[in-house]
Amino acid sequence: FRRVLFRSGNNLVKFSMNIKLKELGFKPIIIGYSPKNQNIDFLKRNTKLKEIKHSFLELREEDYDILMVNSDQTWNGNKNHTTNLLNRGYLKFAENWTIPRFVYGASLGVNYWKISKNFEVIAKRLLKKFSGISVREKGAIKIVNKHLGINPQFVLDPTFIIDKKYYLDLIKNYHIKINFNFEEEYICVYQLDKNILIRDLIRKASKKFNYKVYKINLYKSNYIENFLFYLNISKAVITDSYHGTIFSIIFEKPFISYLNRRRGSGRFISLIETFNLSRRIILQKKIKKININLLKTPLNINQSLLNYLKNNSINFLKKNLNITK
Repeated sequence: FRRVLFRSGNNLVKFSMNIKLKELGFKPIIIGYSPKNQNIDFLKRNTKLKEIKHSFLELREEDYDILMVNSDQTWNGNKNHTTNLLNRGYLKFAENWTIPRFVYGASLGVNYWKISKNFEVIAKRLLKKFSGISVREKGAIKIVNKHLGINPQFVLDPTFIIDKKYYLDLIKNYHIKINFNFEEEYICVYQLDKNILIRDLIRKASKKFNYKVYKINLYKSNYIENFLFYLNISKAVITDSYHGTIFSIIFEKPFISYLNRRRGSGRFISLIETFNLSRRIILQKKIKKININLLKTPLNINQSLLNYLKNNSINFLKKNLNITK
């Protein structure tokens, strides 16, 4: 097994890339940090972490065969975090290493560039060592080309490129653990930020469809399994989360998603453009006009397009892992 060391954001993004690399015959190792968070146990149970105590310089080139910058907002930063961004998004700590490296599905998060000219000079130098560069948002293609002088490929978020069965396996016995009552019908609410308009939407939907409301607790133990379980068993989803939106698509749940500018609107806009979701992903000024019956209306995702994009994304991985030319 060749050892792939990678860095990424969201823990389900880490999990899904870990699964895909294993499927392709590699030994994935994730850069992690010692400070505890609510999901560190999930990662320890389901992936292999290389925990960093103080600095990226603790990593040794001889321990790995390939380096990868994985997806999520790994290219989202500001002037106050330049050093960290260069390490996690452009692998500056490994600038003098000789092993291959590439970027899968980097995200700016937003639909504009917010990094200094001095940063651009360093980033361009570091990216010359990369065999391939791809981004997760369509809007990032032009932005990256303008500021970094490269033409990245568009790929799907890693959570799309593995089979749904892997997520279902994580929660196959979860109903026993929580003594769940399957006789009730739920609407799942995955909300990251307070919003009175979303609160009103939840109230109206629950009353109209007689759904019991379940709000995902971001700080609950087994948070990830809890998120996947309730999203999977629910009849519909209301969310202001990018990955809440993605998993609604993966689990084929009718959803309404609020475009959360605070969390990065570029990601939502790319989903709208890719899968024609303008009716379901809504701006704040349009939230009062939303058709609440969408929560009863089956998704109409173009599966042929999704499969095509999934294959393209996996082929990008294979090429840069030197599986195919």
